[in-house]
Amino acid sequence: MVDHEDIRQLISAAFDGEITPAEKALVEEHLKACETCRTYARDLKKLSSALKTWTDESLSPDLEQKITQRLTNKL
Repeated sequence: MVDHEDIRQLISAAFDGEITPAEKALVEEHLKACETCRTYARDLKKLSSALKTWTDESLSPDLEQKITQRLTNKL
């Protein structure tokens, strides 16, 4: 029996193109029988698509400097 958490990790890795053909086949077979994991995969696909529409935001120079300074002070 396949652990759902393992399948979810493989689903996430699949979106990044980081799974083997054998792992992909395992995920696809599991998704045929598991509504919960199908929902997870569908939701992850929606999230991935939504994130791709976001534009990159730049920090203002003063905020970037403050963050860098705080990080440096913590080290």
